[in-house]
Amino acid sequence: MRRPSGRVVIVGGGVAGLRVAEALRGHGFSGELLGIGAEDHAPYARPPLSKAALHNSGVVEVLASSATDVRWNFGTAAVDLDLAGPYVRLDDGRLIESDAVVIATGVRARTLPGMDRTLSLRTVEDAERLRGVLAEAPGHLVIIGAGFIGSEVAVAARARNWEVTVVDAQATPLAAALGPAVAQWLWEQHRARGVHTRFGQSVRSTDKAGTRWHVSLDNGAALEADAVVTGLGAKPNTEWLGTSGLDVSDGVLTDERRRAVTADGAVAGDIVAIGDVARTPSALTGGRAIRWEHWTAAVADARRAATVLVGLEPPPELPTVFWTDVYQDRVQVLCLPSGTESEPEPGPRGFCVRYDTAGVLSGAVAVNWPQRLAVLQREIAKFGVTT
Repeated sequence: MRRPSGRVVIVGGGVAGLRVAEALRGHGFSGELLGIGAEDHAPYARPPLSKAALHNSGVVEVLASSATDVRWNFGTAAVDLDLAGPYVRLDDGRLIESDAVVIATGVRARTLPGMDRTLSLRTVEDAERLRGVLAEAPGHLVIIGAGFIGSEVAVAARARNWEVTVVDAQATPLAAALGPAVAQWLWEQHRARGVHTRFGQSVRSTDKAGTRWHVSLDNGAALEADAVVTGLGAKPNTEWLGTSGLDVSDGVLTDERRRAVTADGAVAGDIVAIGDVARTPSALTGGRAIRWEHWTAAVADARRAATVLVGLEPPPELPTVFWTDVYQDRVQVLCLPSGTESEPEPGPRGFCVRYDTAGVLSGAVAVNWPQRLAVLQREIAKFGVTT
């Protein structure tokens, strides 16, 4: 920043935006912190939305924060960014000049044409709506998309005795995120509990007549359902940056220090992007720029970006870890499960699969074995990744 006590505008009211405000104050930034949040809510925990919030009424965890003197504007969206100021224009017409801007606008549920009336799961309102549907008399739920959201919704629906069918165009969904062996194991857990899977098949259309849904597949088959959930991944919220000049192809491209990069490759020193919306290269990914749509990555991004904004050297990057629950089992993923897959290593209550690239550990997945994953996390942090 040009002035250590100037104004920082944080665009995004999620965990990344909240934690960057905390980190800036923690590093002694005494200037104005102005937060812009499109949702009407204070920052809340999103991982429980597809877990506890679908099982228990009113489970929304508002995030506590140590950041002081942050002026939040909730229910307000940014609609434009001018790098020259930098200036942020809001949907109420205000134009805000700042010394630095933090882009933390996250992602939204990806939809396909004709599926806009189906249920999705990204916000607290989505979770409340889906929980209300699942609380009704059990029927048949069709889930389009077998990602983590689809898997966790299936768990919640089966707990309420719904019949569940999961449809996905991939033959082994989640193989890219979990590795082939663990992905196959995960879907076996679902099938063992009565979940029907239609993998290698795409949805051609969804139609609703009265209270019933008709889901047509590309192989000519059709599914009748009482409710349909679409879980086709996430789309970065970057439309408001369309005229900014930043590289916003699949999220906001940044350098390793989280500074935003323009379409012509220049670094915008007063702009950082963090969390789900950021596409960042890292030594832990062999220099590839990817988006990490995980809670722990958003928190780590916020802390690194804050050090950069106040002129400090960012801390070393730690290998990312995220998790998902499948019935009584917890699956934890370390970095990227790509490369040569090992045989499952049996543990006290589960197992672990590791992935090596050129003889170097590049990722791992552990089921009910957090102690083993912690050891492998230290190994990656020490020796690096070559993927």
